Amino acid sequence: AALIGTDVVPLLVAAIAISLALTPIISDLGRQFAGKLRKGPPDQKLAGDDADVVIVGMGPRGRALADALAYRGIDYVALEDDAEVFELASADGYDVVFSDPADPRAWEPLSMSTRKAVVVTRLHLGIAEDLQPILHEHFSGLTRIAALGAEHDPDAFRRAGMEPVVAHDADGDLRLLRKVLVTLGLAEEAKAIEAETDEAGPLEPA
Repeated sequence: AALIGTDVVPLLVAAIAISLALTPIISDLGRQFAGKLRKGPPDQKLAGDDADVVIVGMGPRGRALADALAYRGIDYVALEDDAEVFELASADGYDVVFSDPADPRAWEPLSMSTRKAVVVTRLHLGIAEDLQPILHEHFSGLTRIAALGAEHDPDAFRRAGMEPVVAHDADGDLRLLRKVLVTLGLAEEAKAIEAETDEAGPLEPA
């Protein structure tokens, strides 16, 4: 106040407060814009085109699995049908494709028949039940893993052709990763994290 005058101080404080309030908004807009720029032309080869693992849903659980796979040098490709979530994940460097996994027309360009596992982190039982006959007929070798929340019934997802993994507790992300590693035939990798998941209970619900 002594340097700039008491009349200027309220304006300066207001300007700083406004800039602090706008910073997160501007940051999110920047990430979304970066995500749009990363989409690339329609005929561009998809990131993770040769990956064995498909992750459906890039919320916190999908991101955690993607990070764990990338850390171990395992390729993946993620699908996200929410434009905002897709743009933020893409801007943050994840290999993610904007696509609706519930639409069978999206499977062919994604080469689903060449994948080994699809991990669904955002579940809709009705869609899983509707698609089960088609998936069984055309992609019988594809292991379909369902990351279950506390509200989900494991038996219902088993009947829909999915392999349920309890993923809503503190060790859920590790348990889900272990299931994926076992599916890929990486038993030694799975054993390396077995001690971390023992206290969380079985890999799949009884």
